[in-house]
Amino acid sequence: MGAQLRKYQNMLVIIGTGVIYFGAWGYVKLAMYFVGNRADLLKNFLETAEQETLTPEMLRVFYSITFVMILLMGGIIFAVRLYVGLSARAEGMGRRHGTFYLAIAVLIVLIEGGIMIASVVIYFSGNSDKTSLLDLLATTVVELTSVVLMAEMVVSAVKVRRLEKQMKG
Repeated sequence: MGAQLRKYQNMLVIIGTGVIYFGAWGYVKLAMYFVGNRADLLKNFLETAEQETLTPEMLRVFYSITFVMILLMGGIIFAVRLYVGLSARAEGMGRRHGTFYLAIAVLIVLIEGGIMIASVVIYFSGNSDKTSLLDLLATTVVELTSVVLMAEMVVSAVKVRRLEKQMKG
């Protein structure tokens, strides 16, 4: 039983690290998307705004504010993943954590899983604008890996807690 406990504790440390890395990747990916699609985003801003009142300077300011807000939201999402990952690592190292981080992890699994499924459904329903099948596959594989990793973390944490409870009697 002790070997199993150590196995699941080790998994929590490794998976917690992976959760942190996926959070960092998501943040970098968000920034790269925003910078890489600047021209398209500016074009969309122009189409939705009143073109007579929107000067190029105002457009740049609006884009900059939007960019900062998106990065701020992405930072909050990264902070949540960092909290979950660090909590899993701490529990894997024997420091007891509450169930709050596990509840957040389950919520992330449900939200990301739903978004991933919706993306695939939207693509195959013909409502996808510019996404190629290769882009969809790459994104789906990465997102699926993230979802499975997070779900495995929850399972490992539950197993660690059950084994610790059994060992204490």
